[in-house]
Amino acid sequence: MGNITVEIKKADVVASSEHDFKRVTKEHRNLLHLEVEKNDDMYLYEYTVDEYTTLDEIKNLNLPDKYRVLLNLLSLSELANTLHLYLDPTNVYVNYNLEVKVAFRDLYAKDEIGHEERFINNYLILLGSILNDKTEFATIQQGGVNILKKHALTKKYASLKDVESIRNQLIEDLQAERTRRETKLSLVNKKTYIRMKWAVRILFLCVIVLAVLFGYFKFVQEPYKNSINKGYESYIVSDYTATIKELKNTSVSKMSKTTKYVLATSYIKSDALTDEQKSNILSGITITSEEKILDFWVYLAKDDVEESIDIAKQLGNTEYMVYGYMKQKAAIEIDSSLSGAERETKLNEVNQKLNQYKVDKNEKED
Repeated sequence: MGNITVEIKKADVVASSEHDFKRVTKEHRNLLHLEVEKNDDMYLYEYTVDEYTTLDEIKNLNLPDKYRVLLNLLSLSELANTLHLYLDPTNVYVNYNLEVKVAFRDLYAKDEIGHEERFINNYLILLGSILNDKTEFATIQQGGVNILKKHALTKKYASLKDVESIRNQLIEDLQAERTRRETKLSLVNKKTYIRMKWAVRILFLCVIVLAVLFGYFKFVQEPYKNSINKGYESYIVSDYTATIKELKNTSVSKMSKTTKYVLATSYIKSDALTDEQKSNILSGITITSEEKILDFWVYLAKDDVEESIDIAKQLGNTEYMVYGYMKQKAAIEIDSSLSGAERETKLNEVNQKLNQYKVDKNEKED
C-alpha cells in the first residue's frame, strides 16, 4: 500500500516542539512509521503503511480472528500511558498476521489525567464495533459503553474496568469459539462422512444396476434383436432352414405373434411333407390365427415335441396330436442314447397313441 500523507492543522495537535515530535515519531512495533513536515499552520503526516490496512476495511474477519485482533490491540495499553492513541477503525491498521499498528497519535495535554481509563473506554467502544457488525463505531462512540450491553457478544465487556480482566474474557471467549467451531466442524465432518458413505453405496448400486442393464442389453437384448433381424432377413429370401436356426433359441415368451408366425411357417415349409400337405396346413395358418396354433409349430421348430403334443391336446386337434406323435416317434428312432429295449418300449407307447388318435381321426372323418 506504500505511504499515505495526511494534512493536519497545528491547532489540532498537542505536540509542537522538536522534542515532542521525537516522542510522537519514535519507532515502536505498534506504531506506523511516521515522518512529520511543518508547513505554515499545517503539519504533513506521512505514514509508511506497507502491507497494513485499516480495521475499517476488513469487517469480514471471522470471530476467532476478531478476538485475536482485540487481544493484540490490548498490547497498546502500555504505550497509551505516554501517547494519546486514537482507537478509531480508520486509524488502526492490521496486517495478514493480525498485528496492529496505530497511525495518528499525539501527546496528552499537560493537565490531562486518567490515561488508562480513557484508553479502556476507547478500546471498549472499538471492541463493540468489531464484535457487532450491525452497529457503527460512531454510534457506539456517541452512545457510550452502555450500548455494549445490548449485544450478546459484547454485554459481558461493558462492566470490565481494567486491561487484565478484558484480556482474560477475550481469551475465554476465543477458546470457547474455537471449541464451538471444532465441535461444529466435527459434526459437519461426521455428517459429510455419513453422506459420503451413503453416496458411495448409492453410486455402487448405480454402477451395479448400470452393469446389469448393460449386460442385459449387450448379452440378452442385443443378441435377441440380432437373431430376430437375421431370422426375418432369412425368411424374406425364403431360406427357411436359416430362419429356424436363428429363431429356435429365442424364448417363446419373448416372441411377438409375427415372429411366431415366421418361425411356424418356416418350419412347415422346411419339413419333410409333400407340397400338398404343406399347402393344406399353411392354408389354416395366418398371422391372426389363434396363438396356440402358432405355438404348436413353434415348439416343433424348437424340437420340444412334448410341449407341442400338450398344446395339441389343449386345442383338441387330433391331426396335430397325430403329427406330434409321429415327430416323437421319429425322434425316438434316431436317439442314440436309448438302449434297444428302451427304444422298443417307447416306440410301442407312441404307436399305441398313434393308433388311438388315428382311429379317432377316422371316426371323426366318417
